[in-house]
Amino acid sequence: MDVLLFRPKTADHDYSTKSVPWNLLYIASFLEQKGFSVKIIDELVDKNWVSILNKSDKPLIVGVSVMTGLQIKYALLFSKWIKEKLGVPVFWGGVHPTSLPEQTLKHELIDFVIKGDGEETLFELLQALKKKKSLENIDGLGFKKSGRIIINKNRNLFNLSSLKKINFNLINLDDFILRDGHNLQSFDINTSRGCYFNCSFCVNKLFSHISWRSIKLELLFRMVEQLVKEYGVNHIHWMELDFFSSKTRVKKIMFWLIKQNFNITWDANCRIDNFEKFDDEFITLMKQSGCVYLTFGVESGSNKILKKLNKKLTREQVLNVENKLVKNKIDHYFQFMIGVPTETKEDMSLTASLVYNLIRKNPYLKEIYGPNIYTPYPGTDLYFEALKQGFVPPKKLEGWFNFHWDGVNLDWLSLKEKKFAKSLSFNIKGIYKEFPFFSSRKRLLSKYFFFKLFLLVKFGINIPYFEGFFFDFLKKFKF
Repeated sequence: MDVLLFRPKTADHDYSTKSVPWNLLYIASFLEQKGFSVKIIDELVDKNWVSILNKSDKPLIVGVSVMTGLQIKYALLFSKWIKEKLGVPVFWGGVHPTSLPEQTLKHELIDFVIKGDGEETLFELLQALKKKKSLENIDGLGFKKSGRIIINKNRNLFNLSSLKKINFNLINLDDFILRDGHNLQSFDINTSRGCYFNCSFCVNKLFSHISWRSIKLELLFRMVEQLVKEYGVNHIHWMELDFFSSKTRVKKIMFWLIKQNFNITWDANCRIDNFEKFDDEFITLMKQSGCVYLTFGVESGSNKILKKLNKKLTREQVLNVENKLVKNKIDHYFQFMIGVPTETKEDMSLTASLVYNLIRKNPYLKEIYGPNIYTPYPGTDLYFEALKQGFVPPKKLEGWFNFHWDGVNLDWLSLKEKKFAKSLSFNIKGIYKEFPFFSSRKRLLSKYFFFKLFLLVKFGINIPYFEGFFFDFLKKFKF
């Protein structure tokens, strides 16, 4: 084995969503095209990875894919084991090392970092290690030399259309098929990278520089056909940041799905301003090809904050698109965040009122995701705004453990605003949340939390979220 690629789990519990490690699949498939042998271990499904490694050949190098947040904790635990038991070089790639390569490389357990797309950089690193050549001309690589940290220049974007095959045998694909206990067999597919937009909170531009690229349609069609015929998949979740970046491409996909008559359904992420432009013919084609719902990143109900987020949309557009979705009977989900630098209690209240208006009397709105607490991801435009507003970033790699969408790292807000943001977040999530011991009362609890939202929007009465302590108490003592 030449390369071992590892994805750590992202939470302290073991029931995280098992999304397909597409970036690792792309990298591994590319390396196999170049003649290298690769193994992928995903801690989300391969919980007993120690046993797996004890039975495996020793690799030339080990790579770890890492996002900012709790995943760093488990990436370090894995890297420590590799160093102590195998004694081979370890490189980190992904969002966090791309954002903070120097700080990442300062850690004693990490020998290299790969910034941005990993395919070609890792290929050249493998060649250099095998032939004992210099590393200084490998674009996208960070390494250590004589006690110094060296970060080479950035690499150009990887051409996804050069991929000839995705080797599903590198993972146990069945582990990633979502089943609902009835007929649903859903699978996540990601066939592109990037986005043409530049939202100020998003890490996309660190990898794709406000651009978009995709694999060839021929490869996409072969993958879908294999998933349907060999694995019984009957629903596809298109994981693309913006599935509709190329409307021409999406049309070809939809016409192909109709022609194949697979009898499958699909869903995708969509921008508000994109859907606003869809004509009746395109929407009809979407539904004929199997589209059953869409997910939209709204983020805020305040036009001031939407501008700060560089979303290129307004509150009024969101309401117009919702009317269009209802008119066309399309199920949909909306995502929100709160706690953005410069956001006030009034801005958060505008988000609450928009959420209230979206939920009220809308049978096609299936869920509001969030509002999640804003996380200052390093390297993003809003991260630098957070620094100006008083945010003090961790000085060491370990300090980033608690920086994730579920945390509250809002140094720029007053204590009162922090409490309001956290309360609003949990109360709105409560409308859709499954609570232990109350599954048979979900509808009643949903109405209860919606009533709390009603009081806030109509009368300015904010009842803090306290129910979690009660539910935790019941769970702890097994009532």
